Amino acid sequence: MADSIGYRQGTLWLTPDELTGLAGELMGIFRARAANGPAPGRRPYLLSPVFFPIGTVPDAEHGSPQDE
Repeated sequence: MADSIGYRQGTLWLTPDELTGLAGELMGIFRARAANGPAPGRRPYLLSPVFFPIGTVPDAEHGSPQDE
């Protein structure tokens, strides 16, 4: 990342509780750096986490789509 711009995308299969846990873990990571202020060698970076469901999943028993 020579220009320090990066983009990552992936799919995670999570229960609602797992998603809540993941969001909490990420907030902890961001909080650990949130107090950093301007200093030599530091630049501001905009972070924009977005969580959105990507559709429905088949019902394992009947094979029909089911909203999670």
